[in-house]
Amino acid sequence: MFDYPVVGVDAMLPNGKDIKFELYPEYQLYVYLGGRYKQTMNARQYINFQRRINRVNKPMADYVLCAHLLDRNLDAFVADLKKYYEVNDSVTLPRHYREALTLYMHTHTAPAIIYKDNVGATDYEDYQLLERKFDNEHDKKNALRRMFGNTYWYYYDYQR
Repeated sequence: MFDYPVVGVDAMLPNGKDIKFELYPEYQLYVYLGGRYKQTMNARQYINFQRRINRVNKPMADYVLCAHLLDRNLDAFVADLKKYYEVNDSVTLPRHYREALTLYMHTHTAPAIIYKDNVGATDYEDYQLLERKFDNEHDKKNALRRMFGNTYWYYYDYQR
């Protein structure tokens, strides 16, 4: 998800202007997500509506979680992650969810969820080491983008 520059939650669904499907029929996406409605809604409204009427299937759950990540709302992400995924050592979560949980564990003294990912923790430590290596903000951001530009950590800290 963070391999390309993302511009926020509204980029998650077609809007008829900036974000369009070229080949795939748009209605098929909405069928996949659990429903299409006559009223026009932006992505955030659609996601919130689906949640309000309890039409959150597996793909919609991922849209909800990704919306939290795009909003940099780790607390909401963790709260909803517990609803939609079983979080334990035997379940492999999507990469950016693991990165977000690693960041969450490093930024909360009393986390609502305990998550351990040794590889992710090591990568995050490397990210922090590289971040501390540079005094110049421009050089720091460029170095981090080269090494970690497709991570949730980089998005969280530097994508605006």
